[in-house]
Amino acid sequence: MKKVTLAVVMASLLLFTSDASAVVVDGINSAGEWVAGLLINGFDPNEGAIPDAYDISRVAMQSDAGALYVLIELYGVPTFTSLDILPPIDPVFYTTGLDTNADGDFTDLADRIFDFRASGFTVFDGSGTPVGGAPSAVLGSAVEYGIPSGMFASFPLGGFNTFSLLDNAGAPPDDRIPDAGFHTTIPEPTSMILFGSGLLGALGFARRKRNAA
Repeated sequence: MKKVTLAVVMASLLLFTSDASAVVVDGINSAGEWVAGLLINGFDPNEGAIPDAYDISRVAMQSDAGALYVLIELYGVPTFTSLDILPPIDPVFYTTGLDTNADGDFTDLADRIFDFRASGFTVFDGSGTPVGGAPSAVLGSAVEYGIPSGMFASFPLGGFNTFSLLDNAGAPPDDRIPDAGFHTTIPEPTSMILFGSGLLGALGFARRKRNAA
């Protein structure tokens, strides 16, 4: 019985500590990607008022020791084509915000905004200043970002607020996921390792106590 319990605990730890090493930022949600170690996995129903190519269906996020990865899927093929009659410059963009201290705003220097437009991909801090580094983003059958850990002042181990937005300059309406409020991530996998270590230590202590009785 003890061995079974330990096996279940170990399986649970593997679930939480699996990293995103299988993620390749290529704009394709390939088999085996975005299935383990998810920080968020948010879904949104198909909204008929928004064309499928602009209607967000899913946002996922995971991390490993070197980067944070973001996936945005839509009900149609993602595009940077504006639906406006007179499209403005750089009309369509995908934005993901990280409220790193979960205080409800995205204005702190440690907060991050990922802005992916036709003209390129930029990471900003909460003041709107670009953050130095080498992020990557690809728009294909899906939208994928990769943000090196060095572009964060510190990674929030206790979880953080996040949202994603697709803006087509007013036509169709912006699509946001979640529609209101934020997703709150589960603790970052590193903190789950610490949690798991404490849990295994507690199990070992209980076992020794029972054996000594």
